Amino acid sequence: MVVSGSGTGRPTDDDTLAAVRETLADVAPAKPLLVGSGVTAESVGATLSGADGAIVGSALKEGGETTNPVDVDRVRERVANVPD
Repeated sequence: MVVSGSGTGRPTDDDTLAAVRETLADVAPAKPLLVGSGVTAESVGATLSGADGAIVGSALKEGGETTNPVDVDRVRERVANVPD
């Protein structure tokens, strides 16, 4: 299951994430819950405390633009903040 914000790069609402987590636990507890938008270097740790993973795309691109190449420094920032 993927929960997203209102658009590309927009954060996923914490209350929505919690509600989906609760529902998923009842109907499909073995299925992972992913966040699909708005994950920043600063928010990745908190995001992953409520989800099993995240889909990160444009945030890893140079300038955050989808058509730009991947920015290795942006990747490193996010990975450095992922909890063990």
